[in-house]
Amino acid sequence: MMKVVRDSLGQAQEKQSSWYDEKVRLYTFEQCDNVMVFLPLKTDKLQAAWEGPHAILDRLDDVTYVVSISDRKPKTVHVNMLKPYYDRKEMVFWVSSVEGTSEDPEELVMYGDWDGEAGIEELCLLDHLPSQDKDQLLAALKDFETVFSNKPGKTDLAVHSIETGSHRPIYSRHYPVNEKVRQEIKWEIAEMEELGVIQPSTSPWPSPVVLVRKQDGTIRFCVDYRKLNAITTPDVYPMPRMDSLLDHLGPDKVISTLHLSKGFWQMALDPDAVAKSAFTTPIGLYEFTVLPFGFRVAPDSPDHCAR
Repeated sequence: MMKVVRDSLGQAQEKQSSWYDEKVRLYTFEQCDNVMVFLPLKTDKLQAAWEGPHAILDRLDDVTYVVSISDRKPKTVHVNMLKPYYDRKEMVFWVSSVEGTSEDPEELVMYGDWDGEAGIEELCLLDHLPSQDKDQLLAALKDFETVFSNKPGKTDLAVHSIETGSHRPIYSRHYPVNEKVRQEIKWEIAEMEELGVIQPSTSPWPSPVVLVRKQDGTIRFCVDYRKLNAITTPDVYPMPRMDSLLDHLGPDKVISTLHLSKGFWQMALDPDAVAKSAFTTPIGLYEFTVLPFGFRVAPDSPDHCAR
């Protein structure tokens, strides 16, 4: 009887091990490699997040490493709590030959820290690219130079609307902020006014502003639309499922992706939605002329337009 139990237990362990190891990636690190470490949060020890970069000090065995942690003692960490750190300060572009294979390119053909404001000629084309191909690439980039910009465009194919029925306008006061945050709000508003995505408002639908600091230290300007969203009629049009999209793309050998610069801001609001997009700040009342982040049905309109 015990033999049957051991055999069944062994089979179950092998099955579970094969299932667990199916997508496992075994990393190997050397001294001085930069890594991200999965560590408990300083503010809440029950939660953890990836921190880094930190340097590998020593390798104790195949799965155990000693990592230098900033402002703390070196920590012995299992490899499951580590992942490689990639420095993404330099944006990299690559173009593959249409007549070549569908595999990933072995060499980059173009690189540069390009935000769309610099001229095409300021990009650096690597020497291994033939001069004829360089000329063709630069000509194509010049023809579509307006596409490579960090300034959002605007579609005329659709506008976004917000249905709240016969509900009366909801008024909210702005949140109190210190002088430093006030200056950051002022700078963000000036930038958005320059882009033409907001304008001064007299709307009776103001929502308060919240500034969220991102991991890179920059500010994300957010509007707290929770009260407006609570009375907004939802859009029941079905959004595509990610697993269905991946299944559809599975047999394809070449997949192209397009990124919209500030995609929401490329869709206009109808006049009623403009008034409901209003937000209040310590320096004044403003409203969006384009689709802002935070609306309950914001992702649906760009999806309808893309379809």
